[in-house]
Amino acid sequence: MENERSSDIKDLAMALSKFQSQVTNSAKNAKGVYNNKYSDLAEVWNTIRNPLTDNNLSVFQSPYNEGDQVGVETILLHTSGQFMRRRFSCVPTKKDIQSLGGCISYIRRYTLTSILGIAQEDNDGQDHAPTKAKAVKEKPTDLKDEIIDMLSKIENVGLVQKVNAKVEDAGNDVTKLIGIRNKLKKVQ
Repeated sequence: MENERSSDIKDLAMALSKFQSQVTNSAKNAKGVYNNKYSDLAEVWNTIRNPLTDNNLSVFQSPYNEGDQVGVETILLHTSGQFMRRRFSCVPTKKDIQSLGGCISYIRRYTLTSILGIAQEDNDGQDHAPTKAKAVKEKPTDLKDEIIDMLSKIENVGLVQKVNAKVEDAGNDVTKLIGIRNKLKKVQ
C-alpha cells in the first residue's frame, strides 16, 4: 500500500477524530460466497456519508491498473486542502470482467474503511485471495470426495456430467479442484 499525505494534517486529523467519534459500524447487509455476512460498499457509504460531510471531509476513489494488478487510489480530503492518499492493488484470481469488478469493489470498501480508521468485520476477502495459498492445505482425494458429495445433491444430469469431466481433467491439481468445488458451492 502506497501512502502519501499533505505536509500539515492538523485540521484533517481533528476532523477525522471527530468523525470517528460520530460514526457507527455499518450493518452487515450482504452475504458472501462462504455465507459470511458483511457490509457492502453501498452500506458503508450510507453509514459514513453524513458524518463525513458534518466534519468537512470527503473521499475520492479511482480504480487503476498496472500490469496484471488492479487497484484503487483513495484520497481523504479536508476542506482546508489537507489530504491523505492510499493506493492498494492486487492480482485478480481471474481476468474476466466480473473478477476485476469484484476485486475493485472489495478494494474500494477495504481502503475506504482503512483510511477512515473504522472497524469492519469481514471474511469475504477470501473470494479474491489467490487459490494457490489455500491449495497447500487441501488433499486431492478429500476435495474429490467433497465434490462427489455435492454432486449427489444435484438433479441436473448434464451439470453432473460436465463437472465429472472437469474433475477428471483436473486430475490431482488441487488448485483446479478447489475452483471446481467453489463453483459448485455457488450453484447449491
